[in-house]
Amino acid sequence: MLTGSRAPSRSVRLRLRELARLLLNQSRSRSDPWLPWHLAASRGLRPCPVPFKHTTFLKRTLQDAIHGFYLQALARLPAGELRSRFHRSLVKAGHCYGPLDPVSNIIVNTIWYDAQFPPKTKLERDMIGNLSLHRIENRSLYGLASFLCTRYHQLDFHQAVRCLLRADANLILADPCYFQTENNAIPAAFGLDSLGSALLLLLQGPDQLSSEDVQQLARLLCPHPPPPCKTPLPPFPLTEYPAVELDRMHTRVLKKVNAVLDAYSPPMPNGDPMFQLHVICAVNDEVSGPVYLENGSGPPHTYYHTHSNFIATSKCSDGVGVLFFAELSNNDKDISFCCPVSLPQPCADQAMLLLAM
Repeated sequence: MLTGSRAPSRSVRLRLRELARLLLNQSRSRSDPWLPWHLAASRGLRPCPVPFKHTTFLKRTLQDAIHGFYLQALARLPAGELRSRFHRSLVKAGHCYGPLDPVSNIIVNTIWYDAQFPPKTKLERDMIGNLSLHRIENRSLYGLASFLCTRYHQLDFHQAVRCLLRADANLILADPCYFQTENNAIPAAFGLDSLGSALLLLLQGPDQLSSEDVQQLARLLCPHPPPPCKTPLPPFPLTEYPAVELDRMHTRVLKKVNAVLDAYSPPMPNGDPMFQLHVICAVNDEVSGPVYLENGSGPPHTYYHTHSNFIATSKCSDGVGVLFFAELSNNDKDISFCCPVSLPQPCADQAMLLLAM
């Protein structure tokens, strides 16, 4: 034993002795299926810091709530502009932080970026990629926390996330000094008074915005936009990998989603479908697998199903968006179906138990 080192405790010596006995018993290891479990149980537990901070759980709860805000914003944006332009500006700059509520901030930032930095190529899409949406959601989360930690240096990331959860990711309400600030000072501090009441009136309510509403918001947010392009926009190049593969998946998933949506509900009396696809917001084409194939003519493995989330608007309820889940067959042999699902709950409802710990 080295000089100055502390001898292991009696419990540690007993665990080491039991572990050595189990490892030396090679004949038993081949016949006893419970030996790996005994070996795992003999390991000592890793000490955890006290008090334990549920930062990971709180962050995931906030991420889930922010994802719900983006789904609400997608449902409120008009389908035509979302398909042709806003799918680009939302994933580039549609952050949920700002002087308004999270959903309104996403809409305002998306419209402003599109008006200030219009696209240079033409690309129409009914789908927003998983990674693109996940990236802008995480940027929003860390932007919210960074604002609070920069404004109040005594706050760490864990405390900032707790403030955001209590305020339902509303940056103004999450400010520790919000209730000490005069109400008329908040709009002036964030520049709300310069935007006018028309902006707030357009963003109130859950109804879907029209093309005229979007154009009016763009004029308020960007009074001096760049000059419009006089020639038609060139198409986005879809000839190189991985763009060509994404285009094929988009075409395949779009066809199947429209089919299951039409089969979900009976048509209206005039023969039109009751629901109309608004946007596909999540796709996972690697479900029920991988199953490895023996023949060498095709790919080495395959997946049998694709899971997707999409928003559809009902023609019977003034275009209110409904979130759907769909399981799609990749080989057209299994049954495909879809069903409506609920949006993620607000932060406070999800974190009530965690914050009490």
